[in-house]
Amino acid sequence: MGGGYTAQSQLTTTNGHFGAVSIGSRGIFAYVYPGATYENMKKGAGHVDGTSAWNGNVSFCGHNRGSWPYFGNLKYVQVGDVVTYKTSLGIRTYRVTFAGRILATDTDVLNPTAGDQITMLTCIANEPAYRFCVIGQEMR
Repeated sequence: MGGGYTAQSQLTTTNGHFGAVSIGSRGIFAYVYPGATYENMKKGAGHVDGTSAWNGNVSFCGHNRGSWPYFGNLKYVQVGDVVTYKTSLGIRTYRVTFAGRILATDTDVLNPTAGDQITMLTCIANEPAYRFCVIGQEMR
């Protein structure tokens, strides 16, 4: 099992991003930028500060509508779908184990994990108290 923590500074950055995340079966592709800021999410997925960038729980946020809907199809992701994450350290694939609504205040999904996991979050239209969350466990 993997797990642990990798600082974003340990990855090579190209054109401002340090990786790419995709769910091919759902038409999702986004470059990953450091920090889940509004500006970064206009360009792709924002890496959540304080979460690992490679080992452990890697967490991203993205817009799902408007001019930058990189996570627009996240709401269609289902358990069993495959997520691919590419960085200068390699390529990881994850199998989705959870896809559903969580409270916006539920930050436990960002906590460190023993194994390698990916967590992707986006807002839900007209429901500001909730987020749509997709969690995947590394496939070995």
